[in-house]
Amino acid sequence: MRAVRIENARPALVDMDQPAGEGVLVKVATASICGSDLHMIDQGWAEGGVLGHEVCGTTPDGTAVAIEPFFGCGGCHFCDDGYRSLCTQGADFLGGGLQGGMAEYLRVPDYALVPLPTGLSLEHASLVEPMAVAFHVLNQVNVTASERVLVVGAGAIGLATAAALKSRGITCDIAARHDAQKAIAQSLGANPDITDGYDVTIDAVGSSESVALAMEKTRPRGRIGMVGCFWEPAKVGIEFCTKELTLIASFTYKCQRPGRTFEEAAKALCDNPEIARQMITHRFALEAASDAFATARDRQSGGVKVVFDIA
Repeated sequence: MRAVRIENARPALVDMDQPAGEGVLVKVATASICGSDLHMIDQGWAEGGVLGHEVCGTTPDGTAVAIEPFFGCGGCHFCDDGYRSLCTQGADFLGGGLQGGMAEYLRVPDYALVPLPTGLSLEHASLVEPMAVAFHVLNQVNVTASERVLVVGAGAIGLATAAALKSRGITCDIAARHDAQKAIAQSLGANPDITDGYDVTIDAVGSSESVALAMEKTRPRGRIGMVGCFWEPAKVGIEFCTKELTLIASFTYKCQRPGRTFEEAAKALCDNPEIARQMITHRFALEAASDAFATARDRQSGGVKVVFDIA
């Protein structure tokens, strides 16, 4: 099968055997590039591996599915509650130790398969995973429609967060750096003109600068949800203490009912196809992997979400 493997910190198209062993063999339809994929390449963590944790496809019986990419022991209390990424025995995940979705086939446990709602196209369904990340941070900070909300950062996760808020009937302002991002944010119902005094701020960047802006714009005793990962140590100023702010981390999502996050994410994409139309800015074949990753890195080109069309 064709796959994109990271070799010498660059994507390379290779031919590999289909994955064998236990689990369900999924024919991959689309897989998208996440910002964390780029960070893993830069850190050397992806070397020799196949990336791709934002992935969807079809099972042997033709069922269209999104795939939850984290696998746990299945017996600890975190796995029992659906938080497999926090497994006490150590979680595995697609594209990070396990073969990811930038390939023609994947083999995964059946519990990781989430059937897509009728009407959600496979060409859009690789966005279920990043949308689930966005919905999870809203759950973590417990944001309500009566609160003023700011999203810091208008990359893929920031825009997904804006779309998730709108799906729940909550308006937000968004701090966007590039004009293309501002235009997409507005199309998703977010206001790019920011002010002060927000009850809740979602930081979708994860840097000293973004945290400083979040603290500045959040009212005293407000909440900051960190959905952007700190890939390098970040500084937190004294304002965090003097304003008595609450900082809440958010990393993955809940992988079990009730409240299975992938299901809400898939429904939001199904109910509003404009989310995917706006966020998916580029599509490539696996053979054009180098161009795809270069586009994903170039924020000024207007790229938000870069997707591989595989099936």
